Order: sequence, then C-alpha cells, then structure tokens
Amino acid sequence: LTLKNGIKEIGINAFKFCNKLSSITIPGSVETLGVNAFSSCSGLTAVTIENGVKEISNSTFEYCKNLSEANLPSSLISIGSNAFNNCKLTALTIPDSVETIGSVAFGGNDFTYIKIPNGVKKIELKTFASCSNLATVDIPSSITAIGIQAFAGCKKLTSFNFEGTTSQWNSITKGELWDNLVPATVVHCTDGDVAM
Repeated sequence: LTLKNGIKEIGINAFKFCNKLSSITIPGSVETLGVNAFSSCSGLTAVTIENGVKEISNSTFEYCKNLSEANLPSSLISIGSNAFNNCKLTALTIPDSVETIGSVAFGGNDFTYIKIPNGVKKIELKTFASCSNLATVDIPSSITAIGIQAFAGCKKLTSFNFEGTTSQWNSITKGELWDNLVPATVVHCTDGDVAM
C-alpha cells in the first residue's frame, strides 16, 4: 500500500489489525502518525517512511510480528514508546536526525547491530530489551542516562562501544538492571575499557 502524497494525518488505530497488509509507504507530507496506527498487522513485512515525516508515535508498529524491514527518513526527530516493540527488524539504521527514542521502542527485535545517533541524550526504560540477536552497540558521548533494563535480555551483546572517555561513561546515570543478562563485561571507550 502506498499512501498518496498530501495526506497529513494517519489516525489512531487507522490500520490496526489489517493482517493482509504486507507493505506500506508513508509519504513525507504526513505530520501525524497516530498511536497504534499500524499495530498488530501480522502480515506487514516492510515499511518505508519518506523524507518529511518528523515523528513516529507511540506503538505505531507494535506487535507487527513479521515486520523485518523499516526504512526511516533523515527528517525523523522522535520515535515514540513501543513504536517497533515486538517486531522482527533484522537490520535498523536510526537516522542521525533522531533526538528522542521512547521506552521499549525496539524491544524484542532481531537486528544484530545498533548505532544510537549523536543527538540522543537518554536511552529509556527497556528501549532495546530482549533483542536476542543484538551483538554490537555504539553509544554516542551525548548520552547522559541509561534507563532501567535498557538492554536487559540481550544475551548475545558482547561488544559495547562508547564514543566518549571512561570518565564520561562513569558519569552516566544508569538505571537498575540496565545490562541484566548481557554477556559483555566491559565498555570500550575512546581512552580504554571500563567494567560494566
């Protein structure tokens, strides 16, 4: 399904449970992507969001259990809570324009690598929890806080890279069990390693 350019709003629950929907292209004219707009579309495998869209609302694609591909635009600023929770994204590039990523936004996905953009200041509660194939994470020096269980249950996460110094890493506020069941034991910083 390709939505016509000029559409400004996709309403709350607009396509929820549309199980025969296999792909969707959202035009850059869209200003509001409603909560749960495409949630629980079990047949949805691919999403393309065109340049111009600035925000993905809470739970927009939550429980799209076969969604393996999502192309996000360079205009994107905010990704809401649970936006892609319990999807099956096998690869993901978060645009450098993104400044906020909500809690549980990418929980339970299948990607192996994630790079968090430079403008993000906080990794929220369970943002990447239970991403069972996630092996490598790159975290920018802009991060000041990591939420409770942010990476909990990422049982293959062995490479944790921080684009700042060990002193900067130690100053980050870290929530309880943020790295629960993560096998990595050190964080690789620009001036050496530090224990997790």
